[in-house]
Amino acid sequence: MGTAKDSEQTRARIIEAAGRLFAERGFKGVTVRMIAKEAETHLSALNYHFQSKQILFHEVLMHAAAHASISAEEKRLLKTLKPREALFVMVKEVLEEGRREGAGDWRNALLARESHFGGEAYREVIEHYYRPDMVFATELVAAAAGSTPDSRHVQFAVLTMVSLLETFGLHGHMAEEIVPGFFDDLGRNDQLSRHIVAVTLAAANPELGGV
Repeated sequence: MGTAKDSEQTRARIIEAAGRLFAERGFKGVTVRMIAKEAETHLSALNYHFQSKQILFHEVLMHAAAHASISAEEKRLLKTLKPREALFVMVKEVLEEGRREGAGDWRNALLARESHFGGEAYREVIEHYYRPDMVFATELVAAAAGSTPDSRHVQFAVLTMVSLLETFGLHGHMAEEIVPGFFDDLGRNDQLSRHIVAVTLAAANPELGGV
């Protein structure tokens, strides 16, 4: 008889296997038999843990979103820092994690894929993960820029920051191919992170950036 630990390991293995397949083929292009084979388990295990492919897909998508979001503990720690310092730490960590994993990581690939198709599950990702992260980042940028969260300049700045983090984090390899040696300079001493913070704050407060 398997132990509780064995059961949890099987569940995690199913999520990983399903995630890779869903990211590559989409929901309709994957069968439960394919997932069972990829996870090296039996259909009975999938039924025991998830009951249906739809439930499994939902769990996989939520797992990917949680992985890509700022955790409650991270938010708590960032709030103990001064706003600009907290913004720098957040940008640096997100940038480093993005470059470490890349767009090819199945979690990032699945979220990118689903963002194009939307659907009820993806709207749940937005409500439970993306929107709270946006609120947190907006409050942080507003405080660092001496502005307010309801400012359109601040909201524009946060959306711009997200785009920069995706460009130089998840898709950093493309930047390096397009501009060879790009990271040799801006990659030193956290210069890229500091530059992104400076650009973000300039966009958030027109008086700082002369906009």
